[in-house]
Amino acid sequence: MNKPTKDVSQRLLGLLSMDAEPPEMLDLEFPPDDYHDEMVEFMDAWLPDGQFIQTPPAWYASLQGFLSQSNPNLPMKTRIFHLAAEPESEQLCACRWLSYQYYKYFIVIDSFLDLHEWSDIAPDDVARARRGRTLAFIRHLDLSEVTYQDLVADPYIDIIIPRPKLPANWQGQVLQLQHYPLPTNIPHSVQLTDVTQLQLQIASLAAPQQDMLRPLIEPKPLIPATEAVYLRVQQWSTQLGEGSHLRHVLDTVQEQTKLRALGGKALGFRPLLLTGEPGNAKSWLASQIAAVLGLPKYKIDFAGNGDRMLLVGSSRNWHNAAPGRIAQFLAESPVANPLIVIEEVDKALAGQDHGLQDLLLMLLEPENSKEFQDNFILPSLDLSHASFILTANDPSCLSLPLLSRLQQIEIRRPNQAMMLQLLQEMYQRILKEMGVQAYFTPELPVELAMQLVSRSTSIRALRFNVQTAIEAAVKEPELSELLAHQHSLMPKLPPLKNTHGPKPPLGFLP
Repeated sequence: MNKPTKDVSQRLLGLLSMDAEPPEMLDLEFPPDDYHDEMVEFMDAWLPDGQFIQTPPAWYASLQGFLSQSNPNLPMKTRIFHLAAEPESEQLCACRWLSYQYYKYFIVIDSFLDLHEWSDIAPDDVARARRGRTLAFIRHLDLSEVTYQDLVADPYIDIIIPRPKLPANWQGQVLQLQHYPLPTNIPHSVQLTDVTQLQLQIASLAAPQQDMLRPLIEPKPLIPATEAVYLRVQQWSTQLGEGSHLRHVLDTVQEQTKLRALGGKALGFRPLLLTGEPGNAKSWLASQIAAVLGLPKYKIDFAGNGDRMLLVGSSRNWHNAAPGRIAQFLAESPVANPLIVIEEVDKALAGQDHGLQDLLLMLLEPENSKEFQDNFILPSLDLSHASFILTANDPSCLSLPLLSRLQQIEIRRPNQAMMLQLLQEMYQRILKEMGVQAYFTPELPVELAMQLVSRSTSIRALRFNVQTAIEAAVKEPELSELLAHQHSLMPKLPPLKNTHGPKPPLGFLP
């Protein structure tokens, strides 16, 4: 790389000169209608035909946020910004205006060596430039020839690197300002947080936490409610039958999907509360709704752990602080309108809820969930596009304000006819899950089905009894004998346990 000529120093001095008062910094429109003559001359020298961009690029607001941040109590630190490939005229125009807006000196140079021509500039000018902080736009920078430490040697300069793509070893050190475009076949997307604040926080975190939060920078698509999705729900409802004990829930989801498809809205539904005795398919139904609609699902089980901090994260001031599970799921979710299932909410709210009820009240109100605040993440997150299903065995433990936000549907125990219909479907599904459908009869005889149903007090108990009967059928024959006979095995009912017999003696004496 050749040593730059003396003209470079003169150009630097010329670009650093900014004697005119910049306009007001607040409520600026783009492009501003009061470009100063000096700024126009600068633009004419660098932009083809004096063309100003009419709309700001995607990274404009993000860089604006970075340049507006100043804290005299913190040490100076060089920041390196990456702009993906786009017309250089747009980049220069936007960066020059931002530097003008926030009292920064702006220099446009060609190489890394040009950046270190400060030794050829008078000391007084260097001091003046450093007081105002300099924004350096390096047009041609070969990152294979410089290190990160080389670029951050001078803490008074912020550096912009315009290039199509960063090398892998630079990606974790450089602040990304370009929002990558969404796939062309997904027209609807939303930004779930304040990108500028999040990027500022990410820059101060360790690599694992950076990787965890970085997916929130990009807009996420909304899965639309379409006729195809509605037909899937309708087909599923038909398969379960008119007499299904789940019919009310299916009708609710189907109606709301139809309305949203009619209005061209994103897929989703009002918060649901599924109540009823344990074991009657509340949890299974929530999973099936997510699968039929094609929505990512996250399950929160309040019966296992009702710690609010697991959901909202820990304070950034704590050791080993981390985002909550809701924020982590939202970051990992490929879409902005997932399904969140909260299991057995009544068990957590029956005693000391430790703030869980306040959290639920906020999550279930779209106007409030737009500003969901995780304790670890600086900006708030937009959860208003998510759908919620809560399950509870005893809804009497829930407060009236919480119940007012939910559409409550009771899942009653199926009658005998429903259980018999469910049994055959369940039998086929369990055989497929075990991978043994080739060795068992495709259907259960009526007498055996009636016995299984009579022994089962719930759908959960029915599934357990079917699995037990399948296992009992292979208990005595040898494996070689079983492999030789296909489609011939019949589930076998084990004898009923005597639950009312004499209790076994205690100790070692008879």
